[in-house]
Amino acid sequence: MTTSGETEGQRDVGLAGSAVAEQQYVLSAREELASRQLQHHRLVECWHGEEVEAVEALGDGELRLPDASLGGAAFAVEQFKLGHAQQVARIGFDYRGEPNPFDHVSVSSQSGIVDTCGFPKDVYYYYKSWWGSDPVLHVFPHWNWDGREGEELQVRCHSNLDSVELFLNGTSLGSQNVPRNSHIGWVVKYAPGVLEARGSKGGRVVLTERRETTGTPSQLILRPSLSQIAADGEDVSAIAVEIHDSRGRVTPTACTELHFKMTGPGKIIGVGNGDPSCRERDKPESPDAAARSAFNGLCMAFIQATKQSGTISLEASGSNLAPAQVEIRSVESKVRPAVA
Repeated sequence: MTTSGETEGQRDVGLAGSAVAEQQYVLSAREELASRQLQHHRLVECWHGEEVEAVEALGDGELRLPDASLGGAAFAVEQFKLGHAQQVARIGFDYRGEPNPFDHVSVSSQSGIVDTCGFPKDVYYYYKSWWGSDPVLHVFPHWNWDGREGEELQVRCHSNLDSVELFLNGTSLGSQNVPRNSHIGWVVKYAPGVLEARGSKGGRVVLTERRETTGTPSQLILRPSLSQIAADGEDVSAIAVEIHDSRGRVTPTACTELHFKMTGPGKIIGVGNGDPSCRERDKPESPDAAARSAFNGLCMAFIQATKQSGTISLEASGSNLAPAQVEIRSVESKVRPAVA
């Protein structure tokens, strides 16, 4: 229980007692309230009713990024004050229930580092930057803002490189050094085209990432987590669905309803899209057919094997989209002993 005026994070710090002072580190429990690529434009287009009004009120009517996409602000302060710090992210995945802060509209939490399908949110790349060894460069948001030409947008970047230079349609918007355990950002007047970040280490560009204004959604791409599963009645392949334009780029505002058909020795046990306000069925009524709308250009279907080996085929389709098909091999496997 927290005392009056005490935050939950402060309560957790207090529980560590004298050990915190002696060892000069702080245990901080953090939650990140955000949805994958969720911006003002996305809210207006794909969320409904009271929630749009609530979000716009929280944002004071401005087009700006949620603080949760930054991730490291509190940790950087803690480390600066104490010299050493430890941070605990209590929630990795979004989950059903506790739909803070929109409990009158949403059906799942928005506190995870990844959404309910496991698709990374922007804050995922903050943790990857500072809790991993691989070079990271992630610039956001997306660059599809039709009708907002000339408006100032906040562009942010998570990276563990020395510095990052930002370009818009080939023109440099300046280079910034990356503070440890933090992020960098620019205010950019929106113009369609290509937003490009070039990350340098040791004076040499080592990573480049682009956000491009995409075209009209035109095709589907299926990416299975496993192309071979065991025919044991348990094994599952999670199949990510991407909506692409004609040039093969994910369209980050696409919300098209998608339809799935499956044949072979398997069953569709669930579908999802990571949208915390989506009230569509997660579990389909039929084991070989399902429907689910995309969220920010992505969707997911979960295929489970039966106890019969063979080839499982999944086809995805949507209005004005070229369909896609993927095959999963279900191979003979020893079945675990079970009571019927």
